[in-house]
Amino acid sequence: MRKLQKMACIGVMAGSILILAGCASVGALQGTPPAFTPSPPVPQIIPSAPPTCPPDGAKEHCFFVPTPLPDQGVRVSPLSELTSVTSVKGETMYPLERFWSMALDGNTLVGMANESGQIKLYALDLKSGHIRQLGTSNPGVSAIHASGRYVVWNRDQTDVFAYDLQMDTETRIASGAYPDVSGSIIVWVDLRNLNQGDLADIYGYDLDLGQEFPIVARPGRQVQPKIANLWVAYLEIIGERDYRLRVHHIQTGEDFEVGAVPVFIPPSFLVAAQYFAISGNRLAWVPAQNPSSVHLYDLNTRTDRILLESESPYLDLRLDGDILVFFHNDSLIGYDLVRDTSFSIPRVPSDEWLGASSSLFLSEGRLVWALTRDTEQAQHLFEAWIVRDK
Repeated sequence: MRKLQKMACIGVMAGSILILAGCASVGALQGTPPAFTPSPPVPQIIPSAPPTCPPDGAKEHCFFVPTPLPDQGVRVSPLSELTSVTSVKGETMYPLERFWSMALDGNTLVGMANESGQIKLYALDLKSGHIRQLGTSNPGVSAIHASGRYVVWNRDQTDVFAYDLQMDTETRIASGAYPDVSGSIIVWVDLRNLNQGDLADIYGYDLDLGQEFPIVARPGRQVQPKIANLWVAYLEIIGERDYRLRVHHIQTGEDFEVGAVPVFIPPSFLVAAQYFAISGNRLAWVPAQNPSSVHLYDLNTRTDRILLESESPYLDLRLDGDILVFFHNDSLIGYDLVRDTSFSIPRVPSDEWLGASSSLFLSEGRLVWALTRDTEQAQHLFEAWIVRDK
């Protein structure tokens, strides 16, 4: 799940996911920081059995049942297409025409759509199938993230905006880029101190308290923040091919290096950001000295262990509670951190979708695929659940 409550209570997220956890008010950041207390682990709720495939003629149709890896006890349920999508006026809006830049949190899938030449932001409730527009026209939107009641995004890579799903209000937060959100806390890359030698800093804002605060403001270049609970993982660019993964605790001010991540030619921190993911008190990452391995760093115990090693690199890490998802050898693989076992994830629901453009989203044990064929400018949505056998 991705995160929430007052800053007296934040939750957890990974790319797109929140679960409530222990917190502290940003007001507590003023003055002498309190003693550090590790945040509690975040529970991961996963259905004990897959949903039943409905008969032909129903709104959903199961297309594919993946074969579980031998003796693993973790698998992906049958994929179902989410064909029942209606507007607040009762209009059918499926398939979703030109739906892109999506983010998933719980039952909410947020994305952009081109309606009559205007770029607009929409939120789709996967449980009810209802879709609604957020705000008015939103051109130039990127880097969308969702957590509980809040959605954040970048406009033209110069401004950070937030939308309150409960109050139906849109707010410009600051000048900045690459935002992320956990509960009521937004983090982003900020250039306000450029003249002081800080090429890029990281700032935060508590939406519940209406307070802004610096997170990492020092000389150098700190980029690509990802937040979970009170922890912020980010990259510090030391040299052209030297990107260091660091973490910062918002309440205590602790800030330390975990290790260097892979950097390829041409160097890109956007690509380097695919080599780490944070959720709760766990940080999954790929080290530069061995890109053919995946490590798991425990932020409570400050311990690091190797999860996987092979002869080929691991790419595009996504972490949600106890579930890690990544690309390896052109395949989607899941890893259950509780059982220390991997499981297969299909890239498409059936052979008829081979060659289609595909994006995968993970939240609270749910997997959502957004697929687009070359022959049509529309997104088809499929969902499945990660199932642990008893």
